Amino acid sequence: MTVFVLAGAIVFPLNILILTTAAVFGPWLGILYGGAGAVSSGLVMYFIGGRVGREALYRMLGERWRHGLAGVRKRGLLAVVTFRLLPVVPFTLVNLAAGAGGIRFVDFLVGTVIGMLPGLVLLSVMGDRLVKILAEPSAADIAILILCVAALIGLAVAAQVLLSRRGDRA
Repeated sequence: MTVFVLAGAIVFPLNILILTTAAVFGPWLGILYGGAGAVSSGLVMYFIGGRVGREALYRMLGERWRHGLAGVRKRGLLAVVTFRLLPVVPFTLVNLAAGAGGIRFVDFLVGTVIGMLPGLVLLSVMGDRLVKILAEPSAADIAILILCVAALIGLAVAAQVLLSRRGDRA
């Protein structure tokens, strides 16, 4: 978990750590250890963001973000789940902004777990399959790897479509 927290602090892609964790420990322990590490990293950055505060965030991002952050805070859980599904913004920045932006802790924690779970499972299977392909390539393992990549892309596209549709209604 310490490696995940430190990686989050330097904005290192946690997806690479999740893949590596699954490659080393297998898919089930990869899900467990990768999930615990990613959530721990998220919580530390969330609390740092909360400590830094909203005004510091506004100074960093500019006044035009004030309205957007108010909308994110209002949608709390849904906003966190969506940002976890969309790999557009680094997790570290999402975590800091969530803490500084005033998203409730429960919304952040539950949204993080729900939003990260599909990607965590897919990345863990991918990490495990990569090791198997390197050791003894098989068509089945390559097909599973390709399906996981396609599913990750599909999740990101679906989350973007849902976000766009909800944005039109807001």
